[in-house]
Amino acid sequence: MSDLSMQAYHADAAIGASTAKLMLKSPQLFHDTRSGLVPREEKASFAIGTLAHMMVLEPEKFARLVTCDGPVNPATGKMYGRETLKFAAFEAENPGITVVEPWLFTMLARMPEEVRELLSGTVAEQSVFAEIDGVAVKCRPDAMRPGVIYDLKTCLDVDNLERDIAKFQYWFSAAWYRQVLHAATGKRPAYVFIFVEKRWPFRWRVATLDAGYNMHGDSVVCDVLGRISECTASNDWADKVPLHVDVSLPNWMEPELEDEDDA
Repeated sequence: MSDLSMQAYHADAAIGASTAKLMLKSPQLFHDTRSGLVPREEKASFAIGTLAHMMVLEPEKFARLVTCDGPVNPATGKMYGRETLKFAAFEAENPGITVVEPWLFTMLARMPEEVRELLSGTVAEQSVFAEIDGVAVKCRPDAMRPGVIYDLKTCLDVDNLERDIAKFQYWFSAAWYRQVLHAATGKRPAYVFIFVEKRWPFRWRVATLDAGYNMHGDSVVCDVLGRISECTASNDWADKVPLHVDVSLPNWMEPELEDEDDA
């Protein structure tokens, strides 16, 4: 484990969970991404997630680098728009400072004491490197304590966290991190998700995967590592998919067709 910067971590050639997950969709996409052919996608949600992570896991750094007090227009009493000259002048006078919306501070204020207790004493953003079946791998858990990995996720609705785990394949990341830690330390840690809503009322939930979900994740990760080894050895990254598929009428269209006939 090491205290590498985020930039140094991403620059290392070892494979992380996000890149490995691309193998589930396309070996060619995985290879092109690693080769630098696929541009890195920047989404507003990524920026929100990064700030939320810093706020919760590194509050001292957040207090030093982030503020919600930007330049205020005296005529309206509201902050100048981010595209205005006044805002640009404020940024020039305060290099390295990020101005965020007040709701991000509200999110932190509404974190329940149980979650604060859960994260107290953890170590944030440690880079872990290992080798599994000849493949150089890495991970960078949000927070850790001996025997436990904590993964902070922002979401729209904590009532749908099970759907988010499936939709965004968070189960894969959990299995990847656990296997990398096992390879690096000889111990397989528990994995705990902490979901926080990024809109009102900013509710929080703590979630863990059951044994069946963890077994499925471990199986898929092992399969992906095996496919990476095979493709690397053969230098064949072509997608092994059929070029022709038969498309049938989906069930969800039938009621619509019936309604149209009735009309």
